[in-house]
Amino acid sequence: MEYDVKEKYWKVVTSIPDSVLKSSPCIATLQSGGRNQDRIFVMG
Repeated sequence: MEYDVKEKYWKVVTSIPDSVLKSSPCIATLQSGGRNQDRIFVMG
C-alpha cells in the first residue's frame, strides 16, 4: 500500500516520541531508506 497522506501528517507525526509510536496500536511506522520519517496514523 502507498499512503499519499504521509506528507500531510509528516510534521505532526514525527513530533511524537518513539515510545508513544511503539506503544500505540493505531499508529504505524513506515520505513523508507532505513529512516523512520514516513510515519502516519492508521485508524484501526
